[in-house]
Amino acid sequence: MLECAIPQCESHEKFFRSGTLHLIDCNLGDGAIGKKMIWLCAHCTEEYTVQTWRPVGEQIRLRANIPVREFADVLGKDQRNGTKSVIVSAA
Repeated sequence: MLECAIPQCESHEKFFRSGTLHLIDCNLGDGAIGKKMIWLCAHCTEEYTVQTWRPVGEQIRLRANIPVREFADVLGKDQRNGTKSVIVSAA
């Protein structure tokens, strides 16, 4: 049974039909870091994002809390390198 990784969410799925799977870093104890597979339900996937390059414990973030500047910096770098960026909206 899949359970949504967001503690406040009570979604369960018997089969993987919706949502997203992510491989994130987690603390194993004694300072060791390992990998863990998590599932976000379809509703939480729209509200949260997983950023695997962030430190352990900071990888799941609300989409609304991501500063616009992070995306602007990426676009600026791409344009300086002569490549084009594509922004895909969910709407």
